[in-house]
Amino acid sequence: MKNSRLAKICFLAVSALCVLPAAAATITLDLETVPSTACDVEWVEAGIPLWFGSTTPEDFYWSLVPSPTCNVINASLSNGGRTGPYYGPARLIADLSGVGGIQTIEIDLYEAHDPGSTRAFVYDAGGSSLESAFSFADQNQTLTLTPGGAHVETLAISAQESAVWEIRLIGDGLVGTGLTTFGAIKSIYR
Repeated sequence: MKNSRLAKICFLAVSALCVLPAAAATITLDLETVPSTACDVEWVEAGIPLWFGSTTPEDFYWSLVPSPTCNVINASLSNGGRTGPYYGPARLIADLSGVGGIQTIEIDLYEAHDPGSTRAFVYDAGGSSLESAFSFADQNQTLTLTPGGAHVETLAISAQESAVWEIRLIGDGLVGTGLTTFGAIKSIYR
């Protein structure tokens, strides 16, 4: 009887020391209900403001930089079972200032132009680029940004002609630092 109790106590003590790390939280922006093809019209998804804006000089990988353009072709393109906005040249911009703890951003997209012509940028509060990534083929792919622990203020996805299917914000300590909506809380548990 004493050995059985001792075994249970030892088991519980070892179990308490072997705490599994918490799974990373994810906020998913599925982009299936973009309300408009108009530029500079904000909508909110999972508590995050998004809008289409004009391109900037850093969006272009060739030497001749066209003037700023914002062209959203289709707010809800379906292709291979996925749905999302098809745009270009333009920027899809997400205001992430209300979200803390972002460690990784994943962007699922279809590149319909040349490889490298869709680019993703993350910026800090001062507007400095923390990291960027670009498309590597003219097909479905996932771009991954890892801002290195810095607070991400803005995400911009610049496209010459692409469809963006989904954006995932991933982090161990992912928390809303601004107004938290039911949609934002619900998206963490999906």
